[in-house]
Amino acid sequence: MERELLRASGVVSESAGRRRLDGVSLLLAEGQMLGIIGRSGAGKTQLAQVLAGEIAPDAGMVLLREKRAPLGVLRREGGRIARTSRLIGNLTVAENLLSVCLKGHWIWKKRRMRALCAEILEEYGLTGYAQAQPAQLPSHVQHRILLVHAVLCEKKFVILESEGDRLPVKEQAALLHTIRAVSRRGVAVLYLSRRMDAVQQGMQKNVVMADGRIVKILSPNTREQAAMNTYLYGYSGANFPWDTRSGGGKKVFDLPGLPVCLGELCVVRDADGSADALVRLICSRCAAAGLPAPGVLDNEALDGALLNQISVLDNILLTAASKSVGFGWRLSRKMQRLIRAECSEQTGLTDAQLLLRPKQLSRAEQLRLLLYRFSLLGARICVIDRPGADRADFVALQIAANHLLKTGCTVFYIVNTTDELLGRADRLYVWKNGELKEDI
Repeated sequence: MERELLRASGVVSESAGRRRLDGVSLLLAEGQMLGIIGRSGAGKTQLAQVLAGEIAPDAGMVLLREKRAPLGVLRREGGRIARTSRLIGNLTVAENLLSVCLKGHWIWKKRRMRALCAEILEEYGLTGYAQAQPAQLPSHVQHRILLVHAVLCEKKFVILESEGDRLPVKEQAALLHTIRAVSRRGVAVLYLSRRMDAVQQGMQKNVVMADGRIVKILSPNTREQAAMNTYLYGYSGANFPWDTRSGGGKKVFDLPGLPVCLGELCVVRDADGSADALVRLICSRCAAAGLPAPGVLDNEALDGALLNQISVLDNILLTAASKSVGFGWRLSRKMQRLIRAECSEQTGLTDAQLLLRPKQLSRAEQLRLLLYRFSLLGARICVIDRPGADRADFVALQIAANHLLKTGCTVFYIVNTTDELLGRADRLYVWKNGELKEDI
């Protein structure tokens, strides 16, 4: 019989004058893997913050082992791995894992802790990353290592906010493998995601959230997959009739109602608020076609893509160096000058602005910079998902998108209303009910 570990009872939480959680009740057993699924704004992050002890609920209570738990106890017994959580940058992976675990232990115990660390890395298939620097690792690998860190810190439960919404199948499977390995060691895992297919087969139970409430509890073998996909994302995952029309460039893959060709600008109006599904579909089709991961520019990308500790130019050179040699600053001075000149030309930034920190630039300048960064990373598909805030932002995006189009990159520009449409586009489409239809 499973032993109760964590229980939320009638939790209510408000933020910025809006009720984010409305009477949520949830039970988590020891070592259980529980998936929490829902669209953006469903209340997943707010629930994670309440259960992790980061904020107190406005009503209701959180129980740990059937006793009411203060915030400090929840923080000590559990942990939350947010989308932006990262390892300590100046330590290797092995040093990150040992940095906290060795605190309070005598010297004669350090060897045992190092042996345990190596054993766990091997168990989770992470041995090859032991001496790697965190800056060299993608965020989903760092999240796998942070799960291992939680085991070493003897956490009783971990809340993982999905980095797998846009992960290829192989990386998603590796993440689920790590979650299962953590669960086998008795640590309960709550996995928060917008994708039902990403968690359903890997979790023991799945909870669907909407508007701050739990609306459905699903077992891994539920027969309601198509219905819930339609509810969550706006499409059922069934076979779609392909449009046989082709564009001017080389066709690389198909979307429902649209063959995607290189070098096109496609403006898409989101008619039913499910454009996240389109973005995930584009990412999965790129992976299936063997293309580099698409560059996705949305508000989340704008907030966390650039390092504010270094200059704009250093951010660009770091991106170019990681793309060309994998790590380090091994770009020749001639190459650095060429990249600097190209960046100035495509983004419109002056030499003085390139020496500023990213946070000192205007929003429009940051948007142009991020789109140029996608071209450095070799993206063949770029998705601009409603990050613009004013007219200057849209003009900046149009200028940067034109440079991408000249390189043969396909640009999807997702908007909410026709008032936001760019002045010129190869195709105008409406995304509704899981299909792209031409906007007449």
